[in-house]
Amino acid sequence: MRFKSIIILSFILIPLLGFIFVAQGREIRVTTVDDLIRGAAGQSILSGPDAGVTPASGDALIIAQGTYYLGSRTVRITVPNIAIRSTDGPGKTIIRGSSLIMEILAGGITIGGFPKGITIADGDIGIKISGGVPNVRIEGSCIVSNSRFGVDANTLSPELIVDASNNWWGLPSGPFHQHNPNGKGNAVTDRVVFTPWINEPIDDCPSSSEPPNGEPFFSIVEFSVSGTFEVGGSVSVLAVVQNQGTGVGTQTIHCLIRDMTGTVIRSESRTSTIPTAGSERLSLTFFDAFSSPGTYTIELSTEDDSKSATITVAGGEQYQEIKFTGKALRYQQGTMPGAPSYWAVDVDQVISGPRPCSDSLPVITYQATSEVWGYVDPNIQAGDKVEVYGRYEAGVECAVRLEGSTSYYIKRIEETRKTKLYLYAQDVDTLAAMNVDIQVNPLPSGTSGMVTTHWEGEYTRGTSVTLTAPASVTKDGKTYSFVKWSTHNHAQRDFSERTITVTLDTDILDATAWYKPKAEEKKPDLIIEDIWNEGTKIYYRIKNIGDGPAETTCISCFYSTVYIDGQERSRDFPPNLAPGASSTQSFSNEWLCSDPSDVIKVVADAGNHFAESNENNNAREETLSCPTKRLPDLVVEDIWWEPSEVKVGDKVTFHYRVKNQGEANAEAFGNKLFIDGDEIDISARGPLATGSSREGFFTYQWEAAAGDHEIRVEADWENSVRESNEQNNMHIETFKAGEKEKQSPVARLSAHPTTVYVGDKVTLDASASYDPDGHIDRYSFSFGDGNLTDWLSSPVYEYTYSVPGSYHASVMVADNDDLVDMGDSVVITVEATPPRPCEGVRVLFDGMPRRDFYINKIIAEPIIGGFGVDKVRVDARVNPQCGEILVIEAIASGLVGIKAIRQAAYVILQPFFVNVGTDYDVEIDMEYQFWAFGLAVGLPISSLSAWLQPHTLSPPELRLVAGFGEEPPHRLLCDWEGCM
Repeated sequence: MRFKSIIILSFILIPLLGFIFVAQGREIRVTTVDDLIRGAAGQSILSGPDAGVTPASGDALIIAQGTYYLGSRTVRITVPNIAIRSTDGPGKTIIRGSSLIMEILAGGITIGGFPKGITIADGDIGIKISGGVPNVRIEGSCIVSNSRFGVDANTLSPELIVDASNNWWGLPSGPFHQHNPNGKGNAVTDRVVFTPWINEPIDDCPSSSEPPNGEPFFSIVEFSVSGTFEVGGSVSVLAVVQNQGTGVGTQTIHCLIRDMTGTVIRSESRTSTIPTAGSERLSLTFFDAFSSPGTYTIELSTEDDSKSATITVAGGEQYQEIKFTGKALRYQQGTMPGAPSYWAVDVDQVISGPRPCSDSLPVITYQATSEVWGYVDPNIQAGDKVEVYGRYEAGVECAVRLEGSTSYYIKRIEETRKTKLYLYAQDVDTLAAMNVDIQVNPLPSGTSGMVTTHWEGEYTRGTSVTLTAPASVTKDGKTYSFVKWSTHNHAQRDFSERTITVTLDTDILDATAWYKPKAEEKKPDLIIEDIWNEGTKIYYRIKNIGDGPAETTCISCFYSTVYIDGQERSRDFPPNLAPGASSTQSFSNEWLCSDPSDVIKVVADAGNHFAESNENNNAREETLSCPTKRLPDLVVEDIWWEPSEVKVGDKVTFHYRVKNQGEANAEAFGNKLFIDGDEIDISARGPLATGSSREGFFTYQWEAAAGDHEIRVEADWENSVRESNEQNNMHIETFKAGEKEKQSPVARLSAHPTTVYVGDKVTLDASASYDPDGHIDRYSFSFGDGNLTDWLSSPVYEYTYSVPGSYHASVMVADNDDLVDMGDSVVITVEATPPRPCEGVRVLFDGMPRRDFYINKIIAEPIIGGFGVDKVRVDARVNPQCGEILVIEAIASGLVGIKAIRQAAYVILQPFFVNVGTDYDVEIDMEYQFWAFGLAVGLPISSLSAWLQPHTLSPPELRLVAGFGEEPPHRLLCDWEGCM
């Protein structure tokens, strides 16, 4: 994250060593304490032939033998790619201090090395590596008697490590760390690689006394504050507290907020127990934390350590202007009308305005708002360097808008910078310059031919340059072989090929071709000295018993292989081994032993990367007994069900609680439900930590049957989890399903109509009655006038009242269990027969008289037709004197009194209206499907064709279907004398 690196450098560049750039590859001789630290006047005061100069990238600090006591001062290394080592000869180099001895703030630093290392002793912290510093190596040195840490990488970026292998830590057990709990030497933090270590003093290194047991030290190793720093806003505190002592401890961790007067306005405390070298992550949030603008202090403290941060709370101000440069990453077009469009920009440098809330900001270029917008350069492409000026929102959105002013912009920055290329060739052993012709392609403008040592040229940044070095050179009659290229830029890469291509993406690129004197061929000889296990991890010790080194720059080429019962299982990559050197290694894969033992075979240099003096002694076999492994143990603690009191026919849901009472976490597993021995349902569960319980239930709802029942739940029924006890996964409960109480039927009654005249029929309907657990068998109706029926099988009954009045009709129902409900009732209103207000024939509709519809008479006339067809027109004069009607349908039917005439006749008319007091002639055309004579209304036929015989008709009918207002249609039955 480039922006953060800019901010960090603005703080750490203040206490620099005061170093001044010197020529590449020089040796800076150190003979006094002041050679290691900055003088009072701010200038370096180096002694010796290089007095007055300081290291540049690629130089070396050569520290003479002797003791350098710094007191409370600190050596700060800010120049990258330098080496710090002792001079050769008798005696040793010791740097002592009372607090932080050495702080490394630049990458590519090498400290110590064989055969002469450096002793770092007696400080609070020996060596501290900060921030995003890569490629730090500490080797062949003595790091002893530092009270807190020999090497501290707590603030190092998570993806980086410090290589501190092959050092003496004060005791043979190695450094103290959670991955080396038996180590009694100087402690190290995470991200420090310390294996293998040297288990006996080198170069008269001092030893440490064993630290006391049981003293915890709670240190706050990470601390950050974030939130909405405005009135009414919130603040979140994230921290990591680490026990850097030698014993388990319990402390109370306090977090509080102080206002400008120092008054505590909010606080929270937690008590935590942290094991040795363990840590605990804390996350605390205070909502509505700030009632007024101003400066606030956030404090976090343990009994041993404290951290604080100061924040400024704005008085509701949401926006500030910001100007910065950065890299355009990608453009996002709004996905719908009015949605924001923006460039995602990686921030490089803030020119003015606040520090942004993220290193990558969306720069919103458009959104459907009424305000004006700034300028957007249309030539911007992903990867371009851009300058942004806009309105920065410091709240939740964390974005920059070009909204609100035409002065705002995002525009492309044209880059015309060049980079300088420096070429060198040097002897690896003496660091002396070599006369080597190095081929460069392409050459800079105006240059041609070959170039030599210490050559310099300028290129446009971004150019790819190919460099080729000769395979060997001759100097003073001695042959030197090419070893590697090294380039000193951001990449920090080494190249073993003689021809390399580099991209010039920095201001200066140093490229050095290294050569080494060609020596007599000596070969390594790698053997496996021992094989053992610690729990499920397999260890081995590899040694080089040859006279040549086992050295390579290809880390993945030199590896050891472990075979378990003849099958290859894992590989390990040991370090380079000098002649006589050994290293203790382990394989990362867990050993899954097959009882009671396995044959373990380890092969050194299994890929035959090295040409060894003896290629037949690389393997070793041992038979190792299987370790006692911690396993989970799943048990079903309890089973229960809903409802708790089960009745026959109930829908039952079964619950259970499963627990892992073993010594290891259990992976995902399933549980199965059995009822009376039958498999019923499966309930899947996720992983379960040791000592944890979890409740679950089965989704299948079982319908309870009568009798006793056995309920069984089995945890991990598929045996997918390997357990310490496979016989205790089952739990059984029993219960008896009781008989359910029978439920009575429910009577429901309706009537139609509920208002009638004396003599009219009323229909009582109990069809809506029901039985919750059976069916209705019989019905008995009571009419409210003293009459009632016997038990009937039909739910419908018709009844006629003979006396006017108001009656409560009711029904009683009985179900198949002989349970009875007296049930529902309705009120029937019976009126006397109404007078006839109009002259004419009385008409009944559905059994009820109507006072407003009368038909005076029906007249028929025959129309003579041909054979087999007889058409008759019927004139029915309708005189509705008491209301308007709608005639929907007319039907005439009857029988003709002659043989072979059996078909009734009918006709359907189109609907028509008849107004009050109006006569209307209804014409009915009738067709007989057979030869027919006469009309179905029973009137005499006056004229027929000559060959037809007189005949007699049966009593006729005329049916008129009519509606009155919004009432449903009614059917009227009439004859030639009138309607009934």
